[in-house]
Amino acid sequence: LLDEPMSNLDAKLRAQTGFVIGQIQRRLGLTTLMVTHDHNEAMAMGDQLAVMRRGQIVQSGRPIDVYDAPANIFVAQFVGTMTIVEATLCDGDGVQVLRVGSHVVPLDQAALDRFPSLRSSGGRVVGLGLRADALRRDATGSLALDVVTTTCIGSDRLVGLEIDSPRITQHATNVEVLDERTSTIVMSACAHDKVSLWEPCRVSVDTTRIHLFDLSTGDRIT
Repeated sequence: LLDEPMSNLDAKLRAQTGFVIGQIQRRLGLTTLMVTHDHNEAMAMGDQLAVMRRGQIVQSGRPIDVYDAPANIFVAQFVGTMTIVEATLCDGDGVQVLRVGSHVVPLDQAALDRFPSLRSSGGRVVGLGLRADALRRDATGSLALDVVTTTCIGSDRLVGLEIDSPRITQHATNVEVLDERTSTIVMSACAHDKVSLWEPCRVSVDTTRIHLFDLSTGDRIT
């Protein structure tokens, strides 16, 4: 049993220690249970991942499966960085779309195949979950968003974009739509891409990478 063994180490030593622990565990062949609040550690070191809340296991499975298909809003925001904003399903000229604030995200056939229940859910308000890899810079993209931050991390650039829709979070007993007019969603780009803070950035949404959540339960819509 390892109870947050690297929580007091600096970033470089933490990474090195993680490799050492992994090597020792594989050499000894022991089943090891590690507790951590760092989702990056859990994703990097775990063969199986169990997400706990208030003494209960909320979801378990391979780390990549939990990341790709979070059971609810809590897991989505805890494992990997995901921003969840309010969106409304609408019928726009015969095409299903998600209205996010003043913006419209068309739902192509791939998205409708992933979420077949959406075909008859016009007017339903849902939580739209977006990770950085669901957004890409696109001169013809459907969203024109103001840039609020840019951060270089190695060869990647994380771009914070402001969208006029409130953020959603999940508490112990309920889902809350926060009392705010805008939210910041994050897009991943190449560090060498030039991003202006002074003009809107055109963005498209990869609808095969979005997540939708039921606001009454917080559960992922499958």
